Amino acid sequence: EWYETLGDELLADGYTMCESDPCVFYKILEDGSFCIVSIYVDDGLQLGKNGASLQNEFERLLKRFKISDYRDADYLLSISKETIGNGTIIHQSNYTKSILEEMQMWDDDITKNTRPSPMAVNYRYNPNITRLDKKQNTLYRSMVMKLSYLSQQTRADITYAVNVLTQYQEKPTTGEWKALIHILRYLKGTWDFGLYYKRTNKSDITILTNEDVLPVEHEPHGYADASFANEDNRKSRSGYLFFMSGAIVSWMSK
Repeated sequence: EWYETLGDELLADGYTMCESDPCVFYKILEDGSFCIVSIYVDDGLQLGKNGASLQNEFERLLKRFKISDYRDADYLLSISKETIGNGTIIHQSNYTKSILEEMQMWDDDITKNTRPSPMAVNYRYNPNITRLDKKQNTLYRSMVMKLSYLSQQTRADITYAVNVLTQYQEKPTTGEWKALIHILRYLKGTWDFGLYYKRTNKSDITILTNEDVLPVEHEPHGYADASFANEDNRKSRSGYLFFMSGAIVSWMSK
């Protein structure tokens, strides 16, 4: 009901609902700039290029809704934002730390028992080895879901490894448990990693098909690839990466 009420008000005020995400609304303002409103339950973000225009849009909303907080967004849904030098970094270091603490893998020496890569070497699913008991199975599913959220927001580097483990949530074995611990040990050594975007005015889009062509750092560019029926079920794995302003903005492994 809350979403419908707010959505109807935004649409009536000239906003358009994003086709790919019904929780995102956008509007072209009179000065030619834009305003984007993103809603998650009772939290929201307002984005744009012109501060004065954004303030006007906020005041229009304030006349219809009670809004408890309005300030620069530095933390939302476990994602932190910091301005460093001539750019912005987003990260989930606190969220990552909480996962490690839950698994009793966090201590003062963050270099102890870490791994250099997220995927266990030579990992393959083997249904014939010992399966996890009910308690471990529940914890395994919980951890995989938390890591999935982490990988989808700021940690593209663990996306492939986590996606593999999500395939075996019904009947995980000790092999999957070891692979899970491997990912967590990798995260322990990289818990404060994030995505750093450099400020730029470039907006031209370039899609590369030749790996020998080096893109201009700030220009949007993407890569895509797929294996050929090399999974256990003879299915192929595909993935893509898109970069902009020096960091990744969209990614997938499936």
